[in-house]
Amino acid sequence: MLKAVSMGKDFKNISMNRREFLFSGSCLLGFMAMPFKKAIAGIPTVQGSRISDIDGKTRFVLDLSHKVEHKIFILEGPDRLVIDLPYMEWGLKESIGKGLIKKYRFSRFAQDKSRLVLDLTKAVTIQDTFVLPANGTKGPRLVLDIVAKKKIEETSVTTEDIIAELEGKYEVKPLPKKTARKIITLDPGHGGADPGAVGVGGVYEKTLTLAAAKEAKKQLEASGKYKVYLTRSTDKFLKLHQRVAISRKNKSDLFISIHADSMEDRRVKGASIYTLAEKASDARAAKLAAKENKADLIMDENLSKQPKEVANILLDLKRRETLNASKIFANLLITKLRTRGVNLLNKNHRYAAFAVLKAPDVPSILLEMGFLSNKHEVKLLKSKNYRSKICKGIVEGVDKHFA
Repeated sequence: MLKAVSMGKDFKNISMNRREFLFSGSCLLGFMAMPFKKAIAGIPTVQGSRISDIDGKTRFVLDLSHKVEHKIFILEGPDRLVIDLPYMEWGLKESIGKGLIKKYRFSRFAQDKSRLVLDLTKAVTIQDTFVLPANGTKGPRLVLDIVAKKKIEETSVTTEDIIAELEGKYEVKPLPKKTARKIITLDPGHGGADPGAVGVGGVYEKTLTLAAAKEAKKQLEASGKYKVYLTRSTDKFLKLHQRVAISRKNKSDLFISIHADSMEDRRVKGASIYTLAEKASDARAAKLAAKENKADLIMDENLSKQPKEVANILLDLKRRETLNASKIFANLLITKLRTRGVNLLNKNHRYAAFAVLKAPDVPSILLEMGFLSNKHEVKLLKSKNYRSKICKGIVEGVDKHFA
């Protein structure tokens, strides 16, 4: 069990229990975080906070003066959510909650540590957590989305059991060494007998996605930082699980599936990015995922040597880590595409259960470059110059992701 941290009456005997999930900001968001000792100027400060509650999802936002490392975890009995931060100044007075948050309180409990505790109205699940970079006059923002926790099947396996199993009974084999260059797999959507969307003027989605993937590969490899694979380099059909298998066989650090959308309303235009979620963000996302998912994906994660309960939890933790990295990359890519002048939908980060995004160990996103049902956007996507803009955005997003 994790040791309790003493902070006075409100923080005595805090301990992790059997139903706790641990999220490490320094691990999942490390590439965006600046160590406390390297703060640009002065002591980092919490400058503002906001809480919103829409359709059962409560969002908590902290406005920060600096990028900082953080850890987030949930405690039960009573239900609390804890955010551990480096030594910081708290520039706020209000602590009134909303939605699933009853109230919140802040304290510095060590020479270089601070802690923010959110008292909850009920047990919750962390749906999403990410850091938005500084933008103009706004500093970095830590965003946390929580939803009410659904009842799950009880299990006698604890975090400590997992650690004991791994440290005591099982040999931990080192991962195979990778090349110095990061490995990226680009997946041109559709191909062969599957043309994908057919656009205005008869252009095929499969043709545009292959052209864009080849250009992105060229630009990424020109930087000298990446080894890039294509799931297909010719007009051939691949099943969805084959695309995922190719990415995992390549030991990819990143998987980008490239598509172009189509819908009845020909006025709609703009690129969007999808990350994995079993529940779609909206009806259109669900419909698109159903259309794309023509084959089931069967994972081949080799956890056969682990007890069933341990294997399930380890795989779930790995999937959560991968999903967080995917979401962070998606937000970075959206920013870079916008900077490059690429048309974007208003709601440009969406979620759906795309089969090609289900690798448990490879951060994956699906890029919809635009709408082939829109005459203007078809003209743009057929243009090599515009596709080059999209690819430059991809390169800059990937650079930022691995920075």
